[in-house]
Amino acid sequence: MNSKFKPRPIIATFDNFKQREVVKSSAYKLKSSPFGLSVQYTPDVLAKRKQLLPIQREARAQQAKAVMIRDKLYINNELFDQIKHKQFLPKMETQIPNEKIEDIVTSDKNLFIACVYIPPVRSNFYKLYNCDLFVDLENSIELYSSLGDVILLGDTNSRTGAIDDFVSNDSIHSTIRNRLDDIFDYSADIELNVRNNPDNNTNCYGPKLISLCKASGLRILNGRHKNGFANDFTFCGANGMSVIDYLLVPVSLFPIVRQLIVSNFTTFSDHAFLHIQLSLLCNKQNSTPFPGDENGEKLSQDKFKWNDELKEQCRDCLLNNMEKINMCRERIDFDGQQLLDNSLDEFTSTLNDIMAPFFKKRTINFKSCRSNICDDKPWFNAQCKDLHRRYINCLNIFNRLKSQLNHSNLIRAKKDYKTLERRLKQEYMRTEGNMLDIMRLTNPKLFYKKFKRKASPKHAVPLKLFHEHFKSLCSSDTDAVLDDSQFNNTDGECVKQSVLNNKSPGDLYGYHLLKLLIGKSRTL
Repeated sequence: MNSKFKPRPIIATFDNFKQREVVKSSAYKLKSSPFGLSVQYTPDVLAKRKQLLPIQREARAQQAKAVMIRDKLYINNELFDQIKHKQFLPKMETQIPNEKIEDIVTSDKNLFIACVYIPPVRSNFYKLYNCDLFVDLENSIELYSSLGDVILLGDTNSRTGAIDDFVSNDSIHSTIRNRLDDIFDYSADIELNVRNNPDNNTNCYGPKLISLCKASGLRILNGRHKNGFANDFTFCGANGMSVIDYLLVPVSLFPIVRQLIVSNFTTFSDHAFLHIQLSLLCNKQNSTPFPGDENGEKLSQDKFKWNDELKEQCRDCLLNNMEKINMCRERIDFDGQQLLDNSLDEFTSTLNDIMAPFFKKRTINFKSCRSNICDDKPWFNAQCKDLHRRYINCLNIFNRLKSQLNHSNLIRAKKDYKTLERRLKQEYMRTEGNMLDIMRLTNPKLFYKKFKRKASPKHAVPLKLFHEHFKSLCSSDTDAVLDDSQFNNTDGECVKQSVLNNKSPGDLYGYHLLKLLIGKSRTL
C-alpha cells in the first residue's frame, strides 16, 4: 500500500453485543500495525464527545488521567463535573475574521444595543397578546441591521444546551461559487468553537433562539469569551440552575467586547446580572460629559430658570444685542449638515451669553461620604435576622461552588427566611389595622391626623399676581362706573322709627337697613 494514501475504513456490524466486545478487547493487538478499531456512535453521542474532547485534552495537558467512554468523561477516575473540575475547562479562543480592531472600533456605523425580555411559555402575557416574540424580534433586528450593527442583551428564557448557533458546513464549493458570483454574493457562516455551556438541557425556546441567531447573524457570546468568566449559570431557581440570559453579538464585533462576566447571585434577584465592557470610540460632538470635576467629589449643573421680574431687563438686553443676533442669522450656512450645526451652535452660544446673567443658576451638589443607615422594619425580629444571616452565608457558599448540595441548601435557607418574613409582616399589618379601627372609634381626631397631608400645598396663584388683581379692582383708574341709589327722607324716617323701639338699637337697625337695601336693589 502506498504510504501516500490512507487505508479506507471498513464498517462492520455484529449480531449481538458480545461479539462486538470480543473484537474491541482484541484491539490492542493492532497497536504496532497501520490498522485500528473505532466505534461508530450516534449523532447525539458524537456531539457530546465533540464538546468533551477539548476538556480531555486540557486535562491531559495538566498531567491528569482523562478517559472518555462513549459520551462520558472520567478525570482521575471521577465522572466529569462542571464545577468540580473547573480548572480543566479550556479558555476558548474565538475564531474571528482577519480584521483589525481599529477598523471595527472607529467605524462610522451606528451601534444599536437592545435589551430584551421574553416572558416564559406559561406567562399570562400570551393570553393577552397572540404573537410570536421571536418573529417580532427577528423583524426588528432585520430593520435595524440596515441602519447599523445590532447587539442583543437580556433574558430570553431560552435553554440552548450544546446546539450550534451557526450553520455548519455552510461554505459553497469553489466551482459552484465561481458560477454564482455574478448572480448573488453569498457569505457563509463562520464555524466557531463549541460554547462552554454548563447547562446542557434545552427547552422549547432554545431552538427558536438558535434559529434567530442563524437568521440574523448574531452569535451567543456566553461560553465563548476569552476571559472565561461567562461560562456560568445565569439563573438559580427552586427547580434548578440554567443559562437563560445571553449576550448576542455579530462575529465582526467580537473584538470590541472586552469583558463579559456572569456576576455572583444576590438577594435582589434569582438572575445573575451580566457585566459587559465594550471598547468604543465615541463622537465627542455627540457625547455629553457627566458634570463634575476629575476627582468626582462634587457634581455641578447649569440651569436656566425664568424670572418674571427680570422680563423688562432681559428685553432691553436683547434689543441692545440685536445687531449681534442678526449677524449670527446672516452667517447661517445651509450648504451642509456640519456647517448648519456650527451655525446653530454659534447662535445658541450667543443667546446663552445674553440670557445667562438673568436666568442662569449653577447648582453644586457635594457627594456625601456618609453611607445611608437603613433601619430595620418593625416586624424584623431577632429570629428573622438569624435566618437572613444564614441565607446570606448559604448564598456566598453557593457563589463559590455551584454544586447541587449548595443549591439545595440555598433554596432551603431562602424559603425559611422568606416564609418567616412574610408571616411576620402579615401579623404586623393585621395588628396595625386593628389599632387603626379602634382609634377611629375612640379617638377620631388622632385617627385623621395620621392621614393628614404633612406638606402644605403650594398655591397655584403667585402672591404678587393676587395682590395686583385686587389692587386693580380697588383702583380709581377702573372703567366701571357704579351710580349710587337714591335714599329719600321716607327711607330715613323708617329706619329712625325702628331705632326708637325699646329693643337694643343693634338688634333691629341692621335688620331694617339690610331689608331696605335689598328692596332698593330689586327695584333697580
